[in-house]
Amino acid sequence: MDLDNDWFEYTKNKDDVTNVVDFVKSLPDKFKSFFNPQFSNFTEYLIKNNVNNRCHSLFEKALEEATTELNRDILKIERKLKLDKLANRDRNHYILLEKLDSVGFTGASLELKAFSLNRIWRKLVEESNRLGHHIIDFTRNSIVKLLRKFFDLLNSLLDSLFNVFTRLEPLKEFKDVFQSYFGLAEEMGNL
Repeated sequence: MDLDNDWFEYTKNKDDVTNVVDFVKSLPDKFKSFFNPQFSNFTEYLIKNNVNNRCHSLFEKALEEATTELNRDILKIERKLKLDKLANRDRNHYILLEKLDSVGFTGASLELKAFSLNRIWRKLVEESNRLGHHIIDFTRNSIVKLLRKFFDLLNSLLDSLFNVFTRLEPLKEFKDVFQSYFGLAEEMGNL
């Protein structure tokens, strides 16, 4: 993931179901990028603050496990949608659309959610660039504050989507553990 890319790549030329499925599918790679030194200093941050060296590999393994679970769910949904197309019907598409509608992930509500998440992300990227880092710097107070806002909104979105993607919970739990490390900078007196 390029730092400048949106987190929720919503496009009007796709239907709501496709936009949401694509967003959910992209989440593991977006999280994985936090462990890439070209994207963030999270791994360096852990080492610098004497967090167990094994922690980085545990994060990667936990993300891999969460991704496997999520991919099972997505594969099942995509199969159902493919069967609809083969049978020239939209039954499963409409069932999924109905579920998304019931949690506010259709129409203007969906567009607003994508816009809001991307707006916070862009502010975070602008702040990172303003500081001259061009990466997500976990040692900077202004970055950590924006990350907290970003992850709070992402958490709200994931809570709603859990009703549609039942195997999203392990990824949400991964996000919660990851987010808990934001406080390390405060504990270590880095902010």
